[in-house]
Order: sequence, then structure tokens, then C-alpha cells
Amino acid sequence: MSKKKKTAKKKTTKKKATKKKATKKTSKKKSTRKKGKGHTKPQPYKLEDGISQSMLMSFLGCRQRMQYQLDGWESVGTKDSLRFGSYVHWTLEHLYKAVSANVITRRTAVAYLETHLNPRWRKHNKSAGPKEMQGVEMDILQWSACFPHYVACYPEDFKKGKWVDVEGQFDVEWKGFRLRGMRDGITRINRKLWMLETKTKSRIDEGTLMEALTFDFQNLFYLLANVLELGKPIRGVLYNVIRKPNLKLGQKESMPAHAQRIDEHIEDNGWDHYFKRFEIIYDQADLDRFADELILKLQDFKAFVEGKLPCYRNEGDCVGRWNCEYIPFCSSGKPVGFSQTRVPHRELIEQNI
Repeated sequence: MSKKKKTAKKKTTKKKATKKKATKKTSKKKSTRKKGKGHTKPQPYKLEDGISQSMLMSFLGCRQRMQYQLDGWESVGTKDSLRFGSYVHWTLEHLYKAVSANVITRRTAVAYLETHLNPRWRKHNKSAGPKEMQGVEMDILQWSACFPHYVACYPEDFKKGKWVDVEGQFDVEWKGFRLRGMRDGITRINRKLWMLETKTKSRIDEGTLMEALTFDFQNLFYLLANVLELGKPIRGVLYNVIRKPNLKLGQKESMPAHAQRIDEHIEDNGWDHYFKRFEIIYDQADLDRFADELILKLQDFKAFVEGKLPCYRNEGDCVGRWNCEYIPFCSSGKPVGFSQTRVPHRELIEQNI
């Protein structure tokens, strides 16, 4: 986020001129910053910086959205839907790391979340506005109400030796492209390596989800990259789905009473309603087809970044399950409510909180 008379006049004029020059220089420096944020405009993206699956998916969905992102534009504030998922991912990362380091056990995991991690998350979000901070507190309340049930549902997660790697970054070269990202975890099941992928969802359509997972882009992208990085075969993906509570805070309901209601709702509906895990195994034909299509997508992305492919809007991708954050930008043609502060691969750069 100031001959004697003639000399005096000349000196004054010089000082004024110097002031004007200084003002010009200052305004030049300020032009690289966006009003209200005080952040330096990010450096232009280069292909050498690497390509993540989220960048590629954004490009495939809408080229105009991708261009906004490459230019560093982002909406001011955090989306509610993304904030809860980021918080859950962050807590699980640090909880599983603490388990691996023998800092906590299944019995002490809940207390560790409440006394150690939640205060750190609040501190990380201290610059948020009042409305957004209310959302942060609601995220903490909802996940803190769910978490004791999560621990009881998956007690094996909190045993030492369960995790081979937690939230490790991958950075690999593949067919002339640098692929980057962050895996949620690597675990062992029956002596074989499995990749953990955690998702938070407001609703879970099991039938559609299972069909979509058979060719899920993120799973296959991460699987390919992690096999290259680790140099070992990975059996498949353990897809870990956590349902975000949909219960709304009552008009006269206190926060503790709301937490109690969420707890009772989980008790009444059962763990299977809130927590689901799917073991997804991809055969060699799946991996080969993905690799054949991935190289085409990467080549298109490269051509786009180099200005060899046109930029246009995909109007069919504006409104859907999640609305595109750039709708106001496309509608008005002006960056009102946006700041030019987006940094490529921020999730990798700002990993530690």
C-alpha cells in the first residue's frame, strides 16, 4: 500500500525549475503504481516463468481473461468461494506437516487448529476490510466445526509416516516447456504412492464427478509432472472432497450457536455427506492421450503469449457455476474495481504464511 535583486530572482527561478523537474520524475515513478494499493506494477509474464495448470485452463476457457491475467489485472478483494478453499488447503498443509514432524497427533490436531493455525490466518488477513473479515471469521467458524469430524473420519491421516510429501512444489521441464505447480500431498496406500488432491465444494454430485474425474485436467497434469519430478510411478489420485456447510447464519443467531448447529447437522447427516474420497486410477492409454493433447494446448498457449494467436472473448464462459471475475471489466471496458497487481504463480511465491 517547498546587482543583488537580480541574483535573488535567478536563484528563485532555478529552485522553481528544479521543483518542477522533481515533480516530473516523481510522477513518472508513481505511474508504475496503481492508486490505493501502493504496489509496484508486476513484471511482464515470460514463458520462461513457467506454465501452471490454472493458467492453461484459464487460456482454454477464455483468451480475454487470460490476457487480463497476463497484464497483471485482478479484482480488488478475495472471492468468497475461493477464500474458504484457500483456508482449508492452508490448514491441512500445516496440519499434515505437523503430523510428519511428530508435533501433533490425532488427539491434539483440533487444539492445534484452534490455538495455533486460526490466529495465524487471522493475522494474515488483518488488512482485509470489515466485510471481508466477517467472511474470514465465518470460514474459520465453519471449518473449525467440521474439523473434529474430519479427524474422526480419517484418523490415519494423523499418524506419523502417512505422508511422503505435503504441499511440495513441482517445477519440471517437459518437451521444451516449464511446468509448475503445487501438489496437496503424496501418501502411501498398500506400499504404493498416491497423489492427494483436496477440493472444497458446496454440493457434491457424485455421479457426474466420477465421470469427470476419469479425464480431469488438473489430476492428469499433476500426475504427469509429479512422476517426472519424483522419478517414481504414482498409482493414482486420492481425490479428497470436503463439503462447505451451506447453513446460513440466522438473523439473531450467535456465532457459537451457529457452530453448534453445523456440528449437529454433520451428526444428523453423517460423515459421508460432508467428506468423500475417491481413488482414481489412470491407465496408460489415459496418460498417453492426455500427453498428446497437452502438447497441442501448450503450443497454442505459447503462440498466444508471443502474439501469434488473436485475443477474443468467449462469451459462453462468462456466467456458469462460477462467474468470471472480469465481467465488469469486459462490460465497461474500464478497470474499475481492479488493480494491476496480479503476479504469476503467486501461490508458489507466497507459500509461507
